[in-house]
Order: sequence, then C-alpha cells, then structure tokens
Amino acid sequence: MIDSTLYSVEIYKQGITLDGYYKIVSLMRYLCKKNNISFLCVLSTTNSLFAIPLIEQTGKRGRPKRKVYGKKVPPHVHTAVIGTAEKSAFSTAQKICKRLKEKHDIAGKVVSKGQGQHGQNYISYLYRQADIVRSGGDFDFAMMVRKDKQ
Repeated sequence: MIDSTLYSVEIYKQGITLDGYYKIVSLMRYLCKKNNISFLCVLSTTNSLFAIPLIEQTGKRGRPKRKVYGKKVPPHVHTAVIGTAEKSAFSTAQKICKRLKEKHDIAGKVVSKGQGQHGQNYISYLYRQADIVRSGGDFDFAMMVRKDKQ
C-alpha cells in the first residue's frame, strides 16, 4: 500500500530521443538520490488504450526482452516520484520540473496522483505502456504492479 502521495512530473514534449530520455533519467536520479526520494521514469511509444506488454523468451541467457504491442505514437516520457510518510516528494518534483526547463528547455508541471489505490493504478498504467523502465530509491514500483494484478 502506498502511504505517501505519489507525484507525476508531466513532461510536455513528444518525439523525445533515447539520448533525451537518458538525460531526464540522470537528472531525476541525481535530484531524487540527493533528497532520498524514489522515482520511476518510463519511455513509451504505445498508446495506453491498445498497449499489450509481453515478455519475449529468446532462449538466450540474461534478462528476457520486454516488448509492447499496440498502436504506436511518438515517443514520450511518464514519471512518478514518491517520498516517505515523513517526507513529501513535492519539492523534489518541483526541482525536477525547474531543472528540465532551465537545462533542457522541456516544459512540464507537477501533478498529484494521490495515495492508495489511485497511486497503484497510475503505476500500473505506466508499466503497461512502458518500453524502457528506469527507477531508483527505496520504494519498489514493480511490486505495486504485481499486487495490483493479484
């Protein structure tokens, strides 16, 4: 169960390159690690209404490939940050938004996604359409998706 408020840094730029995505991830990793906040950043190229994630077994060793099938759209980024019960992630989300505007000229805003079931639904929404997933911090976002599906 999510005990603190989940925030999203809505990024208003479509057609983000892979290099641009990794710059956003490194900025989020730096600011969240500095403030002891957990983050999730996903790159999506699929419309969420038609997204079907599948794990492809290639027979090779290592992590299996994750492929998302569905209607393709321009690459875009979804993010989530969450603090602890004692410390909110809102100020860190605002710092991320401010730095994205200053350094990378990417517009965005901070939106609250709530606590409890609303936060779990948002995390499931992100994982369902994610081509690339990067996360950090103490909070286990993948565990929330597994709990939601049970």
